[in-house]
Amino acid sequence: MLTVKALSISDGVVIPMQCEFYSLEGMSQLMNTVKKIRQLYNPNLQIVGMLLTMYNGRLTLTGQVVAELKKYYEDILFKAFLEIGRIRFPLWSSLYFSVLPDAISVSAIS
Repeated sequence: MLTVKALSISDGVVIPMQCEFYSLEGMSQLMNTVKKIRQLYNPNLQIVGMLLTMYNGRLTLTGQVVAELKKYYEDILFKAFLEIGRIRFPLWSSLYFSVLPDAISVSAIS
């Protein structure tokens, strides 16, 4: 219910998307929720974009998920993504922005 209320009064939403297949399966449900919110409560709700998180370019799975997302959501997929650094030590790991080759620029965070 909190999600419905928040989306009902929002102008736009940025969708964080973890690079996993389970997240991919839930994306259609989220898109249906946004569609229903537009119909019932907030016709001006826009999807600002989709930000990939937990990106690991060394994994085949990540590449498959990104390819699948590009098939259906390329128009809203941000060119920047959050990449995870040291996966074995999550308490000390650093999350930082990476930028695809054709993106303009993104400042790093650590």
